[in-house]
Amino acid sequence: MQQDYSSLIVRRCDKAMAFFFYALIYFLPISTAIIEWCFCLTLLSYLVKRGVIFYDRVREEIRRRERVESWDKIRLFFQSYQPVNDALNKPLGIFLLIAFLSVLFSIDGGLSLKGFVFKLLENVFIYFFFIEVIHSRKRLKIFFSVFLISFTLIVTNGIFQYFIREEFIHHQPITDGRITSSFNHANDFAGYLLVLLPCLLNFSWIRYLKAGGIKTFSQETRKSPYGFFVSDKFCYGVTFLGIFTVICLGLTFSRAAWLAFGGSLLILSFRNKRILAFFLLLIILFSVIFIPKMIKERQSNIHNRMGFLTMSSRPIYWREAFELIKERPVLGVGLNAYTLASSQHRFSGYPHNSYLQMAAETGIVGLLSFLWIINVFFDTGFSQLKKIKDPFAAELLLGLLAGFSGFLIQSYFDTNFYSGKLSILMWVVMGLIAAIPKIEAAGAVCPVRTVGNKE
Repeated sequence: MQQDYSSLIVRRCDKAMAFFFYALIYFLPISTAIIEWCFCLTLLSYLVKRGVIFYDRVREEIRRRERVESWDKIRLFFQSYQPVNDALNKPLGIFLLIAFLSVLFSIDGGLSLKGFVFKLLENVFIYFFFIEVIHSRKRLKIFFSVFLISFTLIVTNGIFQYFIREEFIHHQPITDGRITSSFNHANDFAGYLLVLLPCLLNFSWIRYLKAGGIKTFSQETRKSPYGFFVSDKFCYGVTFLGIFTVICLGLTFSRAAWLAFGGSLLILSFRNKRILAFFLLLIILFSVIFIPKMIKERQSNIHNRMGFLTMSSRPIYWREAFELIKERPVLGVGLNAYTLASSQHRFSGYPHNSYLQMAAETGIVGLLSFLWIINVFFDTGFSQLKKIKDPFAAELLLGLLAGFSGFLIQSYFDTNFYSGKLSILMWVVMGLIAAIPKIEAAGAVCPVRTVGNKE
């Protein structure tokens, strides 16, 4: 009876964690406060869930041995609360260790400790919580559906802002000719769009080219456990959503995001060389439409604010970051302490390069450990991509890998890793990419499920 009650608590906490992730991805572009509440409730559910598991293990050990030493309880505690097995366990552990060392040697220990606990650890927890609870095809479909609904809302908000000159969620006006939707800055909005846009293209044009026509989709719908996501209606819907997303991306006038978009399209074309010419045509068309408009809008706004400048300020910011790196190359100035260090030197502030900022804060060692994470992540993702048999899951994974690549490219020119919403989005998407192969591997062991099955 006790075992049944414990199992019930574990299952309900697991479902609660999944629900809070659905809420998190929906409200991520809308409200930072709701995001934090979702994380706190997810953490609480996780602690209760793993606490019950720990309690049951201690009881089982007592039943077998009658007496349990303190060391055994410590061992069972760590076993109960250890993260799920994943390819990133080791590199993430090394990265956290180096980040913690940077806290110890920081120019402001309190500020760095705050960043370590409330930013870095929170993001890493999000990654491991995600792959723990989004563990079935049913939950993957729900999560992706909620993601698409929220994404559609934010894209619609961006289009609305362009025509009405004010978006309808927070009523932010256009201040420099660039749409922001519900984000504080156009570059942040562009980073959000980059993550999912390659998926939309993959599910629309790429699917048409691979299938040789939409008539085969109805046959795939009967075979696939993902049902609606391989139907004609879904493909038509994401095609239109992809078109509006491309328009929104163009209207952000974010040159870094445009470059990243081109890079993600090239990655999408690796598995199908026939669409490379099509994507090149898309890039040319995109450039012809939006580059002249960007030049006109941004020149006009820069004239109005500070006089026309032909060169970006980023090289200045990057040189300042290099100065900080040269001063403390091993462990940096301390996690979350870049703005303090730059103010002490009377520098301009953020370097607008996430990798340089990471090197300045956690040292070259910290940057190398992060690049190790990215290397292992992509190596695992693309190797698992070859093993996935289901067409929808494979194309979703490929699209996300391409979108995440674009996000990383843009991060070279912007502060994506340090933007509250985008940093959380980054780790959620990493969790989604890591979860898909696990879900498909588990599904492949079982008999093929129909659309009507619960999982």
